[in-house]
Amino acid sequence: MCDGMYFYLFSLYLCFILSIFPVGCFIVLYVRISGYLKATGFSFLSVLLNTGRYGEALLFSMLDSRKGQKYILPNVYLNTCSGTLTEIDLILITHKGLFVFESKNYSGEIYGSDHKLYWDVYYRRKKYQIYNPVLQNRTHVNALLYKFPMLRAEDVYSFVVFGNRSVLKVTSNEIVIHRKMLSSVLDRLGKSLPDIFDLDEMSFLHASLKLCSNPEDFVKNRHLEYVSSLKKKHSQ
Repeated sequence: MCDGMYFYLFSLYLCFILSIFPVGCFIVLYVRISGYLKATGFSFLSVLLNTGRYGEALLFSMLDSRKGQKYILPNVYLNTCSGTLTEIDLILITHKGLFVFESKNYSGEIYGSDHKLYWDVYYRRKKYQIYNPVLQNRTHVNALLYKFPMLRAEDVYSFVVFGNRSVLKVTSNEIVIHRKMLSSVLDRLGKSLPDIFDLDEMSFLHASLKLCSNPEDFVKNRHLEYVSSLKKKHSQ
């Protein structure tokens, strides 16, 4: 497709979006997710047009609005103990511990359990599979424990957060929730958990992980190549 035709079709799509959503709504949304845009360097339009990024932006916004001392890091790339690279959607650092978020901004019915390698998604009369996000986030937690040997497993909390338009038919011992439930779950945890990090420890963790957040493109490409190889392996 030539550049002129691509630009024409993109302009039509943009006009369609603008005809549905009043300009005021875009302004409110831009302000709401501006923290995510600043932290990631993504453009507003690229986030709107990417379902996954949009879900992460909404999740970031919810975490950012919470009271208390905290650090939020998006798109953190860490080495695992096996030498592969893994990407963590969002990390929240508070006095209570490290909270590791895997965002799944899906619609439709989601079926799965802790022991199943793949979960089933039914949407618009179609079925497809996703890698078990509980196992996926377990890899993220283990990568953090590998990077920071001083951390205990009980200092790190795994959250798998789905979009509000999904229907969860999931059996799990981990925290698997809708985005709208996040604040209440964090509130309950906050009341029950002791403080384990002081400000200096929080600052150290943030500074260390900041170096791994939104890295150069070659690091991201290395991760994408690994994910692609896994998909090919499991599709055979």
